[in-house]
Amino acid sequence: FKGLAFYDKGDKVAVVTREGNLHEVGVKELKVCAAQTLDIESGDVVVDMDTLGSGNQQNLVVGTSNGNIVCVDMRCGSFVFKLSNKPQYGPVSAMCTDRN
Repeated sequence: FKGLAFYDKGDKVAVVTREGNLHEVGVKELKVCAAQTLDIESGDVVVDMDTLGSGNQQNLVVGTSNGNIVCVDMRCGSFVFKLSNKPQYGPVSAMCTDRN
């Protein structure tokens, strides 16, 4: 696994592989609740991830080695947005989301 992030008041954890396979795991049940593949380009790998949102809104934000940022709504598994940077800006090496 490349990264993980707790959300939903710590009851669930999102785990992602380098290739963009996303697994949602229920902590109490210790079982996979959902699985999907992130919308990342061929050869692009996940380098960092964080959760964003509170209450009913639970989003997972993922940064990639090609400089892309992908946001997934964890309630329904749909993509919220995808930002693509120019290659000369380089990869996302780390990120932090503002929860305010």
